[in-house]
Amino acid sequence: MIDAEFYGEMPLEFERISDALTEIGKTCRLPMKLSGHSGSGWSYFGTFERCPRAFYHRYVQERDLEGEPKARAVGTLIHAFLALHYSRGAMSPQALYDALLPRNVNPEIVQEAWRLFVSYEANYTSERIKPLAVEFHAKDKTTGYTCRYDLVAHVSEPGLVAGTYIIEHKSSSNLGVEVRTSWDLDGEVLGQMAVWNGAKLDRKFGSLKGVIINVLAKTKQPSFDRIIVSLDKQKATIHLNVIKSLK
Repeated sequence: MIDAEFYGEMPLEFERISDALTEIGKTCRLPMKLSGHSGSGWSYFGTFERCPRAFYHRYVQERDLEGEPKARAVGTLIHAFLALHYSRGAMSPQALYDALLPRNVNPEIVQEAWRLFVSYEANYTSERIKPLAVEFHAKDKTTGYTCRYDLVAHVSEPGLVAGTYIIEHKSSSNLGVEVRTSWDLDGEVLGQMAVWNGAKLDRKFGSLKGVIINVLAKTKQPSFDRIIVSLDKQKATIHLNVIKSLK
């Protein structure tokens, strides 16, 4: 689909970032999806928790309420760069960036996402993260719920219990209190944990130690944070059941 944006009096039509990523992925035969939702998974519950109307349009009518907003497009592209960064071989982030430049996508979005990724890469040059799976799709056969995990990795960073973590990438306009808190009751995170348990992913990746919210803030000088969400299965189950009972 094509979105129109206006600069001065001259309208410019751009290809959606999500569509461009889908086409590049197919052309390059990448073993992972670089865009698109995962079905009835963590994003499914998170969207409903934030806005039932947006949930209805996106998952019931299968169309976005607002098309492809710029903030979401930047976030989608950051996710793609990070997926390639951690997959280490399928395609480099630089190669994706180069593939986007000649396409009719909004150059401001491409440059903003690339600016954040380059800063992120420089900031975490010494991180102790060993990727186990990137953009990994899982399904709980009992409930039918699905999830595509941004990153599953073995983490041995100082101050953390070494082991397997779900790493969820998030882009934000800032690193305010609202960004740093309440993740233990976030529908997206709870959905991830529920599918992990239902799909018995401990058998594949080892015992899950927690979830790391990997935040990239789109500030003038990019800033970053990693928020640790510890496991509380009882609280997660109760809250997730409440969310599901409302829809």
